[in-house]
Amino acid sequence: RKQVESRYHENENSISIPVSRSWYTILNSTAFILTILFWIVYVYIIFGLPASILLSVSRGKAFTAGNIRDMKVIYWFLIITGLLKSVFPYLKEWFFSAYIKGNYIAIEGANSFISALPLLLSGAAVFLICKAFQKGYKLQQEEDFTV
Repeated sequence: RKQVESRYHENENSISIPVSRSWYTILNSTAFILTILFWIVYVYIIFGLPASILLSVSRGKAFTAGNIRDMKVIYWFLIITGLLKSVFPYLKEWFFSAYIKGNYIAIEGANSFISALPLLLSGAAVFLICKAFQKGYKLQQEEDFTV
């Protein structure tokens, strides 16, 4: 057995790292606030922006700069979220390496990439649709300025 500064709970399959009460309160509050903010942004980007694009298309204004901007926000959000989800186990292991001293390995690393794959593929699909809309916008601008 090797003495470490963390506690491993076999029943919960988790590691507890001792912190002071004030740090626990700060970390817990920060995590809660960031989680709420993330979900607000998530709902807006995943549901609000596509609804805005669909409304614009239904009004006959498909190829607009606003729609292209909204699609860029969507695909960047999906790609960044997918990348963060795939590297988070490794970042977590690196960040807490002083406490766990190499005794635990981020075994969920490969699984996190597999679970992030739908986000990455969705981001790539929205990117391709955005490129098509950019081409349509360019063609529409050329047609509008033709006398």
